[in-house]
Amino acid sequence: MTTTGQLATRATGKTISTPLLLTLALLSSIAPFGTDLYLPSFPRMVTELSTSQTGVQLSLTATLLGLVVAIFCAWGKTGGPGWLRFLINAYIEVIRNTPFLVQLFFFFFALPSIGLRWSPYTAALTAMVVNLGAYAAEIVRAGI
Repeated sequence: MTTTGQLATRATGKTISTPLLLTLALLSSIAPFGTDLYLPSFPRMVTELSTSQTGVQLSLTATLLGLVVAIFCAWGKTGGPGWLRFLINAYIEVIRNTPFLVQLFFFFFALPSIGLRWSPYTAALTAMVVNLGAYAAEIVRAGI
């Protein structure tokens, strides 16, 4: 069963978007060459689309969770108690003054060395949320 905007392929069993199929149909109708040049790579294109879908899902989830962290930090920095302001300021300064790649390495390599093992997806999501939370906290605070 297919949903609106998606069609199933028999070769891979994965769903692909209708615009992709329309683009391939258009290419096959106007291209001066036969379909034998791009159809063999069609299953690979479906796999790459599902991989990019994971990246988009990771980015959207990190953006939403990072915004929640940012709003909490902006509130704490402007109207919270003194000890909370100190902790939030320290968090923001540490995160904003370290490269994102170092933060990714910390969550993916350093934490497992002390026994906290995460999947690559969870490590990337956590690093992105922590990073975005610190940067967006200053943006939200400036808008308050």
